Amino acid sequence: MNKKVCFITAVNNEKIYNRCLDSIKKLNVPDYVDIEIIPIRNSTSITSAYNKGMNLSDAKYKVYIHQDAIIINKNLIYEILDIFENNKDIGMIGSCGCKDLSSDGIW
Repeated sequence: MNKKVCFITAVNNEKIYNRCLDSIKKLNVPDYVDIEIIPIRNSTSITSAYNKGMNLSDAKYKVYIHQDAIIINKNLIYEILDIFENNKDIGMIGSCGCKDLSSDGIW
């Protein structure tokens, strides 16, 4: 079974993207999972960047992430794999974020 997770990002600002990339690199990754990171630069739109990234990767699991997103949950990969492996009827999941997060995590 393909245990590769690919992070695909449309990049037009390296400084902002580097913060996102750092958060990806700090994730806890199971030993049996390969991580692939595909930044798409100089694209005409975020949609075309994501489509290009999708076609460049053979990963079963793809994460389309905005360059200004920071992943806080270090166990994100474990949780994503758990969702898909234990719920065979789920083919796609999504999330949303916020600019400011209160100390209780509710927004």
